[in-house]
Amino acid sequence: MLELDGMNEDSLTDMLKVSFSWENWTAILEISDKLFELAVLTYGSHQQGAKKYFLKKNIAYYLGYSACMKGIAYQSSVTWLNQESV
Repeated sequence: MLELDGMNEDSLTDMLKVSFSWENWTAILEISDKLFELAVLTYGSHQQGAKKYFLKKNIAYYLGYSACMKGIAYQSSVTWLNQESV
């Protein structure tokens, strides 16, 4: 279990890129969930008129990127498991 509390969306995105290069599928799943959760909270706070968040990219990027990386991790982990059983 990774310690992801206190990290912002941009840091989590960078962690996803590193985990992908290491083919660490379980870390990608965990980081993707945290990124999605944080992006939803940021979006909700913004909609309610809370303080403005300064992100490098649009909030839709973080929502989509987390979902995409999670799908890649699931697909790659299943492919990897199938290769191990052969």
